Amino acid sequence: MLPTGKMLSPLDMDEDAAAAISSFEVQSSFSADGASPDEIRKIKLWDKMAALRFMAMHHKLIGPEVQVNVGAELADRLARARKRARAKE
Repeated sequence: MLPTGKMLSPLDMDEDAAAAISSFEVQSSFSADGASPDEIRKIKLWDKMAALRFMAMHHKLIGPEVQVNVGAELADRLARARKRARAKE
């Protein structure tokens, strides 16, 4: 557990946490009295929705060329499954 206001360096993070960070920025400045430096750390995480969108487009689940091929074998299996479901009712 880190003290309040402290953040690990990306070099000290585990692989999964570090992989989630797209950018890391540190801004240093001195306080009004000039005695102690102030440090602001900013992190930006990867856009998960964009990654999911690209994955769906890659697998042709979305996009301009969505193709659904239902072969005869799948149609037959669905028909048999429906028949079994009706028999159980």
